[in-house]
Amino acid sequence: MKRKLVSVLLTAAVMLGSHSVFATEMLNAPLPNINELMSQEHEIDLNPQDEVIEAVESQTKEVKLTLGSNTAIVNGEEYTLLSPPKVMEGRTFLPLRFVVDQVLGANVLWDNKTREVTVTKENKVVIVQIGSNVATINGEKVTLEQPPIIENDITLLPIRFMSETFDIITYYNQEDRTIKLVSKDSPSSDTRQLKPQAQFSFEQEFYIAGQVVKPVDTSYDLTRNAIVDRVWMINDDPKLTTPKLDNIFKTPRQGSYKISLRVRNSKGVWSEWAEQILFIAPNEKPIVTHLATRKNEYAQGENIEFTYDYQNEEWENIQSERWTYRRLDQFSSKAIIDKPKALFAEGDYSITLEIQDAYGNMSDKKEIIVHITEKVLKSEFAYRFTEGNIGDVIDNFQRVNYQSYLEAFPYDQTMLEGTLIMSDSPEVVKKEGILYQDHINGIGRVLLHHINDFNLEESTLDNKRLVLVAENTTNTPVRMIIQNKTVKGPTEDSLYLGQILLQDYLKGSPNEEYILNPGEKRYIYDSINRRWLKGQCISGLMDIITDGKITFTAAAIGEKTGIDAISSMPLLDKDIHPRGTFGITDIHYKINLDFGVSQKLILGRGSSDWVNGYDAITGETVQNRGNFGVLYHITITAQEDMGIILNPRADIFRGAIKWQDGGVHLMPGKGFFAGETTKSAVLGTIKAGETREFKYMLPNGSSAPVLIGFIPKSEWNK
Repeated sequence: MKRKLVSVLLTAAVMLGSHSVFATEMLNAPLPNINELMSQEHEIDLNPQDEVIEAVESQTKEVKLTLGSNTAIVNGEEYTLLSPPKVMEGRTFLPLRFVVDQVLGANVLWDNKTREVTVTKENKVVIVQIGSNVATINGEKVTLEQPPIIENDITLLPIRFMSETFDIITYYNQEDRTIKLVSKDSPSSDTRQLKPQAQFSFEQEFYIAGQVVKPVDTSYDLTRNAIVDRVWMINDDPKLTTPKLDNIFKTPRQGSYKISLRVRNSKGVWSEWAEQILFIAPNEKPIVTHLATRKNEYAQGENIEFTYDYQNEEWENIQSERWTYRRLDQFSSKAIIDKPKALFAEGDYSITLEIQDAYGNMSDKKEIIVHITEKVLKSEFAYRFTEGNIGDVIDNFQRVNYQSYLEAFPYDQTMLEGTLIMSDSPEVVKKEGILYQDHINGIGRVLLHHINDFNLEESTLDNKRLVLVAENTTNTPVRMIIQNKTVKGPTEDSLYLGQILLQDYLKGSPNEEYILNPGEKRYIYDSINRRWLKGQCISGLMDIITDGKITFTAAAIGEKTGIDAISSMPLLDKDIHPRGTFGITDIHYKINLDFGVSQKLILGRGSSDWVNGYDAITGETVQNRGNFGVLYHITITAQEDMGIILNPRADIFRGAIKWQDGGVHLMPGKGFFAGETTKSAVLGTIKAGETREFKYMLPNGSSAPVLIGFIPKSEWNK
């Protein structure tokens, strides 16, 4: 048998054949990728010292190579290769002389001065230059994906350029890992029957959960028809298909995934599926490796400087920090959730730090102990009202009794009449039905606050919905304007939910305007697009203006319940939480602070302050305990510079306030108050002679009453 020594080097995984599959975890060695076999550079066995090399007389038209093998089959005859087909630097290269001699039967010319290679076959002249990605075909310039190179005296050329230029068809058989090169003028090639070839890889061999997965689509069509459609599929699940992979698989969680791709050409012919197994490694939590202060100890009111170091994935950012601090004589449950800027009582303090990465992993706590001396640079009130921010927590380790402040009596008090519809009972919803129902004619407000407590199995099978329906039960069209509409959730953290709900309500939102014809019903809110799971709360708040009677119905319904079926649903019994219709929506207080001493205003103190109303379902008289949904407008005139605080007096609190001239602020800025009545938050300051107004409402999920304290500058250092 005739034997010939041939050198071939292939450098990227190529996937061809009726079932192109790329699965690096399933194979012992990387598979060459046909786009890479087509787009990568292939070794050219051209001796740079030769000037003209005549093509072999052989009429060979078909060559078969095997990955990892030094044996090539040319027209049934065995040849020994100097180098077996293999992958190099993510690109596949073939030797020019081997392809020219064994497949094309063309002539090759080497110019040692210009380092150019000229290949001539029939009426086609192709010139490439070593190191250049610009070639010419019959005098016209074309761009190569990779330039030709010389390695170990062997010239290598990209296989895609060779195949497209000289009409070579490349087949890949995954089962025996063979590559077949066939010239298109060979009797064995019939391009009319060829399907497009789906082919892809990824920019990285594996990813870490949270990283953006970036596929490299190298699909092609040997018949030169354009690839016009793509379908990606995850784990062989027809429900997980998409024309663009990052639509459903951008930052996947850890695990092993089977990714499949098929493509369609402009003739309507679909490829077979190309497949690849992709491994997503776990995203490890960050580690705080070092936490320290600049000094060993600090005076009271002195700014504390911290430094810390951490370990995390290099590509991933740290999204947030969670600081806490407390005196060592306090329980850890009483720790303030914030980074201490300064401390104001002598003693030792525990300060902790946790960091959260972009994936959501939280580090373990890192703790240090900081000592505060007896020296006082600035009192807490003086510091908070001059160097602090609205929402900063006032630790009050000196135990100032805010209740001892003098009562501040408004010189003007106005109640704004309107219709406040409050649906908060049953707050915990166990079955379908109407939660509350009444009408607004004129100015009004609607408040919703409900928690899903349906049977877990029932809730899983049937997506329960919380809805608010507006209905015109009159004989004439009614115009309705919705202002400051905010609905938040579902979430299990009802305390935080109430805070962000109030924050967005105070910020305001664009108006919604509707004309409801006689008998017309409309969903004002429907949670159908947000799965409402057991234990999760949905909370809402909005202002309503109508020029006629509109009936509002809050209901818990099934996934397929229609709007017309709601009116026939049962009326649900209330629980201990308030619900009802109340005739006051806003309360205005005007206060003149001219006594030169600390004063207090308590909001939602007790039954004497609570707004009265009725339950439209039972007909009984009810009170709005805490005045949920009632907006307070507090206008202050000060004769002296004044610091203002918000001090919750009940069990738990997390809210927001709005200064008419200074935006919306969280109360407290971080964390929440958990029944510690000595703590307060900075609500703001006012200069002597100024008049300013702020707005306050008891947040859904929080407790009343609250104390608003007014502290004149003359008492800041006491």
